[in-house]
Amino acid sequence: MMPVMIEGTGSAVVNSPLVDAVLRSSTLPIVVWDLDGAVVTSNDAFSELLGYGGKSLTALRRVTLFHPDDRGSVEARMQRRRDGDAAVETYEARIWTANKRVVRATCRSTPVVEDGRVVGDVVTCGVADPNLGDALERQTDQYLELFKRITDAVYMLDERGVPAWMNRSAERLFGRTVEVMRSTPRNEVLFPEAERGQDNLRQVFSSGGAVPDEIQFRIKRPDGEMRWVRGSLLMLRDTQGRHTRSIVIARDVTELRRREHELREAARRSEQEAKIDPLTGLGNRRAFEEAMEAVTRRETERGETADASLIVMDVDRLKLINDALGHLAGDEALRTVAQALTARTRSDDQVFRIGGDEFAVITTGGDAAILAERLRAPIRYREPEPWITVSVGLAPWNEGPNVFEVADTRMYAMKRSQRDAPDTPPSEATSPGPA
Repeated sequence: MMPVMIEGTGSAVVNSPLVDAVLRSSTLPIVVWDLDGAVVTSNDAFSELLGYGGKSLTALRRVTLFHPDDRGSVEARMQRRRDGDAAVETYEARIWTANKRVVRATCRSTPVVEDGRVVGDVVTCGVADPNLGDALERQTDQYLELFKRITDAVYMLDERGVPAWMNRSAERLFGRTVEVMRSTPRNEVLFPEAERGQDNLRQVFSSGGAVPDEIQFRIKRPDGEMRWVRGSLLMLRDTQGRHTRSIVIARDVTELRRREHELREAARRSEQEAKIDPLTGLGNRRAFEEAMEAVTRRETERGETADASLIVMDVDRLKLINDALGHLAGDEALRTVAQALTARTRSDDQVFRIGGDEFAVITTGGDAAILAERLRAPIRYREPEPWITVSVGLAPWNEGPNVFEVADTRMYAMKRSQRDAPDTPPSEATSPGPA
C-alpha cells in the first residue's frame, strides 16, 4: 500500500475526501492519528471495537489505547513519522477497550502525506478473536503472578538489554530494584565478558541464529560482591522477526561453583597423590608409565626421534640391609637413594620409584651417558655401614619402541657382573663424598 497522498489541497487531513472515502468504504476498524498522537477520526468499526463513542475516542491519546508493554514501540513509530518517515509498517498490537478488555490486532500503518510532508497516520486493524485476547491476557497475568511468588529470580529485558520487569527474587539477587537497575550503567552490574556475551546473544538472535537455552555469567552487587548467576534464557521476536525482549529465570550459583571447584581440586589432588610413591615422594609406577607414553606420543606427533633417554636403576644388596638392620632401615636406605638421585639430576629430569628397589630417570637433552655414570656413584648411607650402590641400564629412545626392556636388560647385566663385588665401602681415596 502506498502512502495516502493529498497534494496541494491545503485542507486539514480530517477533511480530506480521500481519507473520508477510505473510512466509509472499509469494514475493518480504521483510525486516523495526527503527529502528536491525537485521535483525529475513525470509522464506526473502530469505535465499535473499542466501545468508545466518537467524542470519547477523539479525546484519547494514541498511546493510551495500547497495552503498556506496547507503548514504547508506539511512541517510537510516532517519532519516526514526525521525522518524516513515509514507510508503510505492519505490526502486532494489543489494544485496550473501554471496558478494559485486551484485543489483539495486526495493524497496518499508512502515512498521510500532504504537500510532500507526513502529517499523520491511517491505521487499519485486523482483529483476532477478542475472546482469545482476553484468555491470553489472563494467562499472562497468571504467569506474572506466579513469577512474583517463585524463589528463582525472574526478569525481563527489552531489546536494548534494559530491565523492564523483575520479581522480588531478582531484585534480591542483583541487590537493586528494577527502577534502580534501569538507571544503573550496565558495566556497574555486569562484568566485561557478560556485557560482551549479552551483546553477542542479541546480535546472533537478531540475525536469525540459534542462542543457548542456558546462560551463566558474573554480576556485581552494589556492595562490590561478585556473584555467579546461571539461568534459562528465552528470547522473543515480533512479527517482523526483530528481537523485542528476553526473559531470564535464574539463580545464584556462587556457592555451587565454589563447591564444584573444591571437588575438582580434591579430585586433582587425589589424582596427583595416586601417582606419588608415599615412601620416597617420587613419582610411582603409574606416573612413570604415563611419562613414558607422553615421550613416545611426542615422538610420534613430531615425526622425528625424541631427544630422550631412559635410565633404569636397581639398588644393590638392599636385602643385606633389611636382614641386618630391619625393614625400617631398608626404608631409610630407599629414601636416601631417592634423595641422592634427585640431587644428581637436572630440574627437567623426571625421577621415579617404579618398584621395591627399582628406580628410573627419564632425561631429555644433554649427555645421558654422563648422567648415568653420575647416578652410579656410591651413595653415603649410615656410618660405618656400607655405602649404597645402584646398577644402571641406559637406553636412548631412538633405539626402538622397547626402550624399557633394553634399559632393564642392560641394568641386570651390570648387576650380574657385580654380584661378587665386596660389601665394603670404597676407600676415602676413591669415595665421591656425600650425595
